[in-house]
Amino acid sequence: MSYPGRVVFFCVGDGARTVERFGANPWELLSDRGSQELMLALADGPRTLAELRDKVAPEALERLDILVKHGLVRQVGGAYAASIPVVTDAKARRLRVLLRPLAAAVARVVERRVGEVKSAFMRTRLAEGFEWGDVAHILVDALLLDFSMLSCVENLLTRERLFQGWSRWQRVIPFFGMEVGPHMANFGVNSWFIDGFGISVMHGSMIRRTGLLRLMSVLQEQGEVLLELCRSGSIREVPSGLVELGLVRASGEGYELAVPVLRGGDKVLVTEAVVAVAHEAAEELVARYGVIEDAFRSLGYAEWLEGVGDFVELAIHVVMALSIEELVERGALPGIPEEPSASWGVWLWEAPWTLDYSVIYRHIFGEIREIVERHGACDRVEELISGAENLARKGEYGEALMMLKKAIDIYRTS
Repeated sequence: MSYPGRVVFFCVGDGARTVERFGANPWELLSDRGSQELMLALADGPRTLAELRDKVAPEALERLDILVKHGLVRQVGGAYAASIPVVTDAKARRLRVLLRPLAAAVARVVERRVGEVKSAFMRTRLAEGFEWGDVAHILVDALLLDFSMLSCVENLLTRERLFQGWSRWQRVIPFFGMEVGPHMANFGVNSWFIDGFGISVMHGSMIRRTGLLRLMSVLQEQGEVLLELCRSGSIREVPSGLVELGLVRASGEGYELAVPVLRGGDKVLVTEAVVAVAHEAAEELVARYGVIEDAFRSLGYAEWLEGVGDFVELAIHVVMALSIEELVERGALPGIPEEPSASWGVWLWEAPWTLDYSVIYRHIFGEIREIVERHGACDRVEELISGAENLARKGEYGEALMMLKKAIDIYRTS
């Protein structure tokens, strides 16, 4: 997809659930030039078939029926409209301006409290092999803003009853598109598991990494080698690609990982710090939720989209990207290299997750208690909370978290 005007599509959550929403893999449906040209043509509002014939190539029009069939485009009267928000580069420029106050509010919280995250890192074993500058963006951008703040925001939106304007599928698996251009602002993390460990890779508009596709391919192809390095610390021989990409380095008579690995006690220290800061940042964001709703209307999406949810998740990811940019500008975070190495923003973690489940459980338990106090509880909610407490006592925090999330979902959908 190297042609001009391409669009990148994102989901928030388990990508497999997009198939439930659209009845097929949406990235496959939207991967060709014609489909992306069509979605860009619909990015500013509904168009009749005659208008589309004037704006797009014939091969793009050939994709119209299949996109309608899978709910990515819908018919509105005598016209066609995109069913998800697609942000053109022109709109991305306006969106930056509209969301800047939100990003500034988040950045102020993080700037004031980033020392807590750095202090936690300095107490980890990880600090024996890495400097703060090596991991600052992983800990703040990914663990604090993306993983932790986003989770807190969703729970706080539930507490404040702000999901009413979201459609059912927007609550399950939000989906949106962004045209690649100079004003695009986005940040996210791709993660996947290998036996006993996981790999995460940051990506975003401010990370101008070259060779991302090769990096992702090598990471998946050489997962077993990385797993062995996680377990043993060093091995005699490794594929040259891992060294070339900066994932592995020579050490003594063998090779060791050149990227961080989050384990056990280190995860506890880091998670406690990032979740505490993330919650305060989320409170600031949710208190200004109206800014996102205003942007939804100002950019015209309210005229044809059914539900604000996809746009809200898009906006939050833009806010994260703008916050990172602002934190770098203020000197609260190290600068991002103009041409980051392939391994920049890559780390590994011990299963089950890069954050510690016990810490997350305690935090979410507090959040759901606030929701219950605000809105009352039904028998099913109390049953789920009680079940989660029993599981937590046995140290089964992953299962306990699933029960708490089911309880929260009752409020999200009611």
